[in-house]
Amino acid sequence: MQYDWRAGWRSAITVGVVIGILSSAPYVGGVLCCLWTLGGGAIAAFLYQRNSDQFVVPLSLGFRTGMLTGLVAYAVNVLAVVAQLLAGRGTEIRRHLTEQMQNSISESGADAQTAAAFQRFVESMQTPEGFALIMTLSLVVLGIGFVLFTGLGGVLGASILRRNRK
Repeated sequence: MQYDWRAGWRSAITVGVVIGILSSAPYVGGVLCCLWTLGGGAIAAFLYQRNSDQFVVPLSLGFRTGMLTGLVAYAVNVLAVVAQLLAGRGTEIRRHLTEQMQNSISESGADAQTAAAFQRFVESMQTPEGFALIMTLSLVVLGIGFVLFTGLGGVLGASILRRNRK
């Protein structure tokens, strides 16, 4: 079955912008990020079916629509993170990450050598270069997560639509 790119992009942009904004929102974004992406992929598959006038959306097309949605959501999320950094929240974000890592060290019960190595890592992260590296790695992992989870959500949505059509 041929993929309708126009319907795919329309669905992806409509849902992806919402997912990207919700995922970057303080307090609810991080906790519910997986839920936003899975649900958003499913909704995008539903919208793809409606926009493309297809009676049944194959799972592969649901996955593709979900992946497009993930790309859009990731782009919106990255723009929100960059805006936060430019607005001066970089210091606050760095402090929060440092506190979380310090808590992880104290709660892990690791031996002294491991705790010392982790402490050196936390200190290196406090440099501008270390912070840039951590942010870059985090954004790469986040991008992969967005694309995979929304793709799986698209498969889930296509599967539900398929069952409802039988």
